[in-house]
Amino acid sequence: EVESIHSTLPLDDVEFCEIVIEFVERLRERLIEMRRVHSTGASQELARLAHWLKGAGGTAGFHDLTEPARGLEQASQSDDSMAANTWLNKTEEIASRIELPQMPVNS
Repeated sequence: EVESIHSTLPLDDVEFCEIVIEFVERLRERLIEMRRVHSTGASQELARLAHWLKGAGGTAGFHDLTEPARGLEQASQSDDSMAANTWLNKTEEIASRIELPQMPVNS
């Protein structure tokens, strides 16, 4: 069984929950964009997107994304397409296991 990934933020707080849900929605869009950008060979653009992910992923409580985002950013900066592809695959695999939180019911 594949293990789900959850944010480390306090998800019983509505505002944190909204931040996480918004991040996950944006992440899904950005991963599609990263894949497209990688296929066109625009390595600096891919590095910029990976840099966003490195910061935003940690901020949203998804620290599992930090290392692959850093690897993707470095591979892109050094124009290493094969390494970038490997890191992008790893990032997509991790993202596929992220479980969206349920909005807390106001007490």
